[in-house]
Amino acid sequence: MVARHAARTGVGRTRWIAVPLAVGLALAGLAAPASAAEADTEAPTTPGTIVASDITTSSVTLTWAASTDNVGVTGYELRQQYFDMIMLRSVETNAVTLTGLSASVTYRFAARALDAAGNVSPLSAWTTVTLAPGDTTPPSVPGKPIASDLTGTSVTLTWTRSTDNVVLNAYEIYRYQDGAAPVVLVLPQHPPQTYPTMTLTGLTPGATYTFAVRARDDVGNTSEFSPSTVVVMPLDAVPTCAVDYAIAAQWPGGFQTSVTIHNDGTETVSGWTLRWRFADGQTIDLVWLGVLVEDED
Repeated sequence: MVARHAARTGVGRTRWIAVPLAVGLALAGLAAPASAAEADTEAPTTPGTIVASDITTSSVTLTWAASTDNVGVTGYELRQQYFDMIMLRSVETNAVTLTGLSASVTYRFAARALDAAGNVSPLSAWTTVTLAPGDTTPPSVPGKPIASDLTGTSVTLTWTRSTDNVVLNAYEIYRYQDGAAPVVLVLPQHPPQTYPTMTLTGLTPGATYTFAVRARDDVGNTSEFSPSTVVVMPLDAVPTCAVDYAIAAQWPGGFQTSVTIHNDGTETVSGWTLRWRFADGQTIDLVWLGVLVEDED
């Protein structure tokens, strides 16, 4: 498409000159120059490793080497981690003092830089900081563990929760058996704290165990032990039997009996014992096909 422009010649005539219209359209359609922020796609550099100073029981000052950017760094995103919880903080410069923290608690910190276009740098290395000690109070004593859901090899223990002046960290469950060194199991209490219950497995059918619990806080203070609980594990399959008792012969002052034990179950039973009580004055003089063991009860 072209436009024609009229021009007067020297002999009084008008001559039309063709001018490409596309040139004019292209000039008219150019967009305004983009702003620096819109054109910026380059992320800032990674901040330096965070350095902690002025550590108290409730505060810490953090500094790190500043990031650089082709346009300009507008601020930092500081990450504060405690257990599996992460708090994000907006920081304008590469230094900040945090307050309201907990004594003796361990935190992790990392930072990344931002620019005006929304570009974000890689995250810095994590720095671990433990605040100054200030907690010397142990948790309260847990309640006596209550046993439930017993099988031949497992038991569930439940107890009344402990409280702590700062943060309860874990319960330690002590399992005692036959005078051996205790087996210690740990139930972590990451916030939010879980209900104090634990299922123990891998136990021995018919065995007797003693259980006690104590609580532990973030700085290692431990409570007194709870009252202990004794648990006798049931047998996986309780054997059933029948006893036939018959007098084979008798005479003045004595008699002979035949005792037969029948296994009514489907599993073989080994190591069995038959117990009975004598009537007043009765004793055993002779035993065939058996071993007599006197029972104090």
